[in-house]
Amino acid sequence: MYMASANGIWDGDAELIGDVNAAALASRSLAEFEATVLPTVKACFGLSVSSLSNRHASIGEMPDRVVFCGVDADAQAKYQKYYRLLRNPVRQRVARPEAETYKGILDSQDVFEDSALREEKLYKEFHGPLRMDRSLAIKLTGHASNIAMLGLWRSRESMGFSAVDLLKIRCIAPVLASAYGRLTAQASDRRLDWLVNILAPAEFHDPIALLDAAGKIVFANPTGQAALASVLRCTSKRRPSAMPSWLVNQCDRAGRSEELSVLLEACGSAHSVRAVRVPGEYGGGYLLRMSPCGSRNTLEGELSAYRLSCREIDVTEIAAKGLSTKQIANEMSLSRFTVQDHLKSIYRKLGVNNRAALMRFILGIKWGAVNGEIAS
Repeated sequence: MYMASANGIWDGDAELIGDVNAAALASRSLAEFEATVLPTVKACFGLSVSSLSNRHASIGEMPDRVVFCGVDADAQAKYQKYYRLLRNPVRQRVARPEAETYKGILDSQDVFEDSALREEKLYKEFHGPLRMDRSLAIKLTGHASNIAMLGLWRSRESMGFSAVDLLKIRCIAPVLASAYGRLTAQASDRRLDWLVNILAPAEFHDPIALLDAAGKIVFANPTGQAALASVLRCTSKRRPSAMPSWLVNQCDRAGRSEELSVLLEACGSAHSVRAVRVPGEYGGGYLLRMSPCGSRNTLEGELSAYRLSCREIDVTEIAAKGLSTKQIANEMSLSRFTVQDHLKSIYRKLGVNNRAALMRFILGIKWGAVNGEIAS
């Protein structure tokens, strides 16, 4: 049983705070920061949605780009192209000095208490359906004029954010701000900008790697690094830094879209590797997307050993992609209450406590199976 310390933070909270800070400190690019920090923040605070918006010079400015965790790809695309341009009372509120309740913590929890604002298009079509009513934001000041707002969102039915939540924010805010500043100070690689624009946040958990035209590895997420090590039959503890020329030559046949991707040959029976060309205006090179061959059968077998039903296995696979309960319900044509019941049963059978732990569990099965096959 978790115990509470004198400052009001439970042992379980301390572990989640550690997950957030570890994800931020391990991030080697802004793309990786978005992909790993947002899900851990969402789990740490039990949020409906977490978000990261990038601006220049002023908090009150229109954000250049907003990334959400807990919002499906279609809704994210609509927000970026349309909803982002509408009058936003939350953005207007956090731009005022009185919104800052503590260093860099901005409070706009009561904005939508005004029933008139709940009749506006932005709320009715975006915030309301996604249960984004109460919000706190953490201001992250980066290099030069870069400013980001990390948004924490809860539903109107919730009790809002407590004193313990504010204490947890104070434990993560300095680390997040430091990591964001470090990453924005690094030289920007336009290939990463391209990658962020074409992949949904959930896809950053899939094994991916970016190469330059010569085959040097520009970026690889953690699962991508494990997959590359297996593909290249790496036996040392050092991470691979480049792809062999015979693989790069195959990449040269790839087009600029998923439909024109090429399947690389001789990568070993354990892997399927597809290459897509990065447009020249973004620096050129290739995106590799990897998946373990037969991973579906391996995953089903492992989960069945934990006595998960077929329906629970389906819910597990979808939940492990980072989808919210509502999104899983829509995907499977179930009620969200049924999905919640399935998730409770899954957590109990697998011995995990939250969605982030479930994702780590599934990744462990997938790549543990592949690496075991190679080792044998």
